[in-house]
Amino acid sequence: RTQFVVALGGDDSVSFGVARGLAKHYGPIGILHYDAHTDLYGSHKEPVDHSNWVLHLAAKGYPIHQRMCRAGGPHEPYTDNLNGYPLLIVVDMDVFDPAYSPGVACPVPFGPTSHEVLSDIRERTTARDVVGVCVTEVVPDRDTNAQTALLANALIHRVLAQRFPV
Repeated sequence: RTQFVVALGGDDSVSFGVARGLAKHYGPIGILHYDAHTDLYGSHKEPVDHSNWVLHLAAKGYPIHQRMCRAGGPHEPYTDNLNGYPLLIVVDMDVFDPAYSPGVACPVPFGPTSHEVLSDIRERTTARDVVGVCVTEVVPDRDTNAQTALLANALIHRVLAQRFPV
């Protein structure tokens, strides 16, 4: 497959629309979600927003595997099996420890390093059909020395280099 979506910016609810659009093109897709928060708050009967978009996708039957969630909440992270599904990688930049990614809306301490997240993505997506990547929650007003933006850039570069090797 040569079509690939890169979605940048906004809060993570943009990932809901990206996932739905990719599913229209590819059929069922899996979501590999990196976030400090599960985004399973509230109810799928409420409008889609940054705190419940995962809940909405799960209610529609999307398989979701959440990684590195640590903020706590009403639900345990989803750990669905994604084998056989084209993947959308979703990275909320607050998944990283604030030392690496200070420019986010809801920083959560004691997170993974940039190396740990990038290694985990590489490990879980090698030889997989990755059809897109969403990188969300970069807040420029809070981004010391553009550190979060530079990390988001490096992340996208690594995903693209793995998906489209030279």
